[in-house]
Amino acid sequence: MINTLSAYAGGNFTRSIKISPRYDELDAISESINMVGQELKAVTISRNYFNNIFHSVSDMIFVLDKSGKIMDTNKRVYDHLGYQKESLLDKKLDALLDPEKDHFTKDILRGLRQRDGKIYSDYYFKTAGGTLLPVRVSASYLIDNTRKKSGILLIAQDRTSQIENENRVIRAIIDTQEEERRRLARDLHDSLGQELIGVKFAVSTLSEECKNKREKKVLQQSDGALDQIIRDMRDICFNLIPKALEDFGLLEAVRELCLDTELTHRITFEIKADDSFPELPRQVEIDLYRVIQEFINNAIRHGQSSYISMCFKNDKDNIFISLQDNGSGFSTNKVAKGMGLQNIESRIRSHKGEMILESSYGKGTRFQIVLPDQVNYDPYEKATAKPGFTGTHR
Repeated sequence: MINTLSAYAGGNFTRSIKISPRYDELDAISESINMVGQELKAVTISRNYFNNIFHSVSDMIFVLDKSGKIMDTNKRVYDHLGYQKESLLDKKLDALLDPEKDHFTKDILRGLRQRDGKIYSDYYFKTAGGTLLPVRVSASYLIDNTRKKSGILLIAQDRTSQIENENRVIRAIIDTQEEERRRLARDLHDSLGQELIGVKFAVSTLSEECKNKREKKVLQQSDGALDQIIRDMRDICFNLIPKALEDFGLLEAVRELCLDTELTHRITFEIKADDSFPELPRQVEIDLYRVIQEFINNAIRHGQSSYISMCFKNDKDNIFISLQDNGSGFSTNKVAKGMGLQNIESRIRSHKGEMILESSYGKGTRFQIVLPDQVNYDPYEKATAKPGFTGTHR
């Protein structure tokens, strides 16, 4: 009996006490001890089975108390984030985010209260090495045997591969669109454009030689109409794929765009650029140009702006572009998911960038774009920067 009790004390519940045929009082005690041993063995098996599942799932699992403090984590937390379990215990989830985003735990608790005890949201966890890991978080209450809320189970799924695949699809769609623009612009300029110039030359020649005043006037009007058609066609070709963008790069193409816009609209541009602002990969320059085009069009069409400022900066790690108008502004809560802004978001996200949108009624609109350093840039490589855009309402 002593040996069996010693084995139980050491966590070995496989041993049992032999019961004698006479089944006296000592045997009854031994049988009770054996029953306790069997129950402890079952509990141990269940606990080990749970631990195996807990640590073998591919997602990160956090067990929180009702205030949001971390009580336990599985092995995947260390694998994905690099933190040792001991460094996270008794800390709130805010420790996994940037310092300025200390509302994370409050958001989780508020969401559980408001959404029937379950939430699904996307966040970025900060790894032990300081990088950001995109995750999809789901959380629900833990219910004990008395059906009371005993804590919170939070599961975080690494979204890196998902974002990479999304970016590949977005990049393929955008590249196809741009190639089609280029083909259409080339066909318009080389085919239809030359034919129109030929027709204009014929009409102009007939106008000069015509002696009938009435017919001459019609020919002159036709000549003027052809001039306007050719100008409009060239504008269409320029918008489809600016020649300056291919020949001289982003900054020169933006300057040309602003100059043309100043001539056709009552608006003033101010462009500031660092002397060290780099030449970017062609895909990046095209997408940034489209974003700037969209910003200008919206500022004129919707914001009735009279002034737009642009600033192009860079450091060793990032490229920064700021666009700001003095227009009527809008509520980002109502318009942030319009088709134009979705297109901008897709272009910036496909280059692993971030865009912050700021606007409010009467105070204009501002885009702040941040892209990681584009040296030796591969649009299909693993995303390491924070993609997407955020809207703020002032």
